[in-house]
Amino acid sequence: MTSDYTDPQGATRLAIEFLSLWIEPDRQAAATHIKEALDASTGPNPEFSAIAGLLNLSQFLLAEVVKANGASSAEDYDRLAREYLSRMSINLP
Repeated sequence: MTSDYTDPQGATRLAIEFLSLWIEPDRQAAATHIKEALDASTGPNPEFSAIAGLLNLSQFLLAEVVKANGASSAEDYDRLAREYLSRMSINLP
């Protein structure tokens, strides 16, 4: 794999690829693939690009969660998103 993932769409597609692999039972294989993909990247700062893509994907998924929990305006979205993230942080082991 020798793609440049510095563009937002490419970075988000890479994040979807990584997450799709990560939810499979063999996380070691996923980790190996992720490392190989980052090592093969021809773009600058592939790790930064991967993180940005994962944040983009997280933002999309968070939007779906807060919409499902009743967000109907920008204010609702911001409030519910922050509340959800706060609850997640508190409830982590």
